[in-house]
Amino acid sequence: MSATHISFLRQLGPQDADALLGLLRRRQVARNQSILRAGAAGDEVVLLLGGRIKLVAYGADRREVVLGLRGPG
Repeated sequence: MSATHISFLRQLGPQDADALLGLLRRRQVARNQSILRAGAAGDEVVLLLGGRIKLVAYGADRREVVLGLRGPG
């Protein structure tokens, strides 16, 4: 995948962007599947290469609160 279409990677030099892409463990995630969870170890980073994600938190009453929507980057 070319780094030129993802604005985050365009901020890096071409060699750095290619090196980062080479280190990724790519996976596809089904709609409504969690990627990261609150309370997890915090040792993962997500670089979204395509699609959109919804960032949510849950209130005391388990009501979903949308924190934001994000696209590639």
